[in-house]
Amino acid sequence: MGEAGIPILHLYVSSVRAPTEEAERETFFSRLIDYYCRIVEQAERSNVRLATHTYNAPSRLIWNVETFGRILDAVPSPTNGVLFCTGKTQLAGDDMVETIRSYGQRIVLVHVRNVAGDYVPGTYEAEDRRELEVRFDLGDIDLLAVFRTLKEIDYRGPVFAEHYPSIVGDRVAGLAWTCGYLKALEATLGV
Repeated sequence: MGEAGIPILHLYVSSVRAPTEEAERETFFSRLIDYYCRIVEQAERSNVRLATHTYNAPSRLIWNVETFGRILDAVPSPTNGVLFCTGKTQLAGDDMVETIRSYGQRIVLVHVRNVAGDYVPGTYEAEDRRELEVRFDLGDIDLLAVFRTLKEIDYRGPVFAEHYPSIVGDRVAGLAWTCGYLKALEATLGV
């Protein structure tokens, strides 16, 4: 990737359920930290930043700001970065603004989506899916606050619309509306 000039590797770990027994879970976490030590070392040599996309269910090893913070603290290299996802943060029950501030310059990529529905943040499991992907202006996430906080930390990396809804069954129209909405947020904040 480094030789090809690709500066960011998007990682998505913890999609498999973690052990429930605490000692076994800690063993798995220790192995995960070892994995990060090795992959970060290679990423540093290759001049590639990692952007880890967390899960959002307590049954996974990395699922909220606290558990991912353990990885960032154990492997403190600036190469070891965060893919900040508004949807995962909301479903995990983390405070959106404080999570952005806590990650700060470790945020490498941003995924934006909005959710609404009958879910309880911090207890979400995929098989219990009760949230809806909704238009960015209709959900539970205050996207203006998200963008304001990203501006506050001087985030200048890529922002991707993720899981945007169709408009009248048309994904292209949904994407066009979503891009327009994100551009309006940027304009509102003078980005």
